[in-house]
Amino acid sequence: MYQIVVQGWTKEAAIDELMNGVYGYHSIYGNIVKFIGNVNVDEIKKQLSYHGPR
Repeated sequence: MYQIVVQGWTKEAAIDELMNGVYGYHSIYGNIVKFIGNVNVDEIKKQLSYHGPR
């Protein structure tokens, strides 16, 4: 998600890195590809830009 939200990667590129990259993918995280596919990146960026009351 960091790569997508902060670094500007596409969901497809991040999923490819997850599944085929050097860090390895473990089946314990079986739903992560579906999560990434369904996540609203614009909403996350919007929430992260909120600075709130100080």
